[in-house]
Amino acid sequence: MKFSGIEWLGEIPKHWEVRKIKRCLKSYRYGISDSIRGEGEFKIMTMGNIQDGKVLIPESGSLESVPQKLILEYGDLLFNRTNSLELVSKVGLFQGTKEDKVSFASYLVRLKANDNANPVYLNFLLNSHGLLNIARQRSLVSLN
Repeated sequence: MKFSGIEWLGEIPKHWEVRKIKRCLKSYRYGISDSIRGEGEFKIMTMGNIQDGKVLIPESGSLESVPQKLILEYGDLLFNRTNSLELVSKVGLFQGTKEDKVSFASYLVRLKANDNANPVYLNFLLNSHGLLNIARQRSLVSLN
């Protein structure tokens, strides 16, 4: 173990580095704003598909075509940027593959971890009680 350099955090494993979350991401992208028709081969994720840190592939709601850059890949994180206080800032880890042909709605943001970050750990961290409280407090401030 070694001291993290942050008093409230204390010690961390020797091989860890302390970084801002934004330095753990290589990209983020907003989803599709098209109306979901229910027909087509591409399933479209909505905020209801993020549950307990997981992304559940929807059974309904799809489109005929989706830009390749918006198809989810294993390890992608989906962040809910809108809606109710209960749902805002929730994050889910996509554990499917591109072959599952899944994309996401515009009120979700896809976060891609860089090579120095573990998406499973980021998902755990982003869904932690403390971080969710901070995100929700900031979203309320921006509404006022």
